[in-house]
Amino acid sequence: MDHSDNFQFTWTIQEANKTKDISVNGNVRVNSSIDLCELAISGLGMVYLPSFTVAHAINSGQLISVLDNYRPPSVTIYAVYPTSKYLNKKTQVFLEFMVELFNPIDNEFGSYLVRGAN
Repeated sequence: MDHSDNFQFTWTIQEANKTKDISVNGNVRVNSSIDLCELAISGLGMVYLPSFTVAHAINSGQLISVLDNYRPPSVTIYAVYPTSKYLNKKTQVFLEFMVELFNPIDNEFGSYLVRGAN
């Protein structure tokens, strides 16, 4: 199972500071991380998703993290906004939300290879 926009049909992982591309295939391709998570919970296969998508299912025991010694390479995310002396309150709240959302759930890694617990 994979995202429909993964045109290379690979998952990039890192082990011991070496990056590898793993070829993936399957019959299910969707455009929603939430749907992929639900499909994995249903037992239809393994998925590679960001921690904020699967954290609740891992913590509740619905998903199990697999291949824990393999992790995705880190990705930097930037927020671009106009400079001003005083930051708009809505912008400040949004930035705080994004920092919390993209903060890894229990370690320095932000994505997991997971499968259903059943």
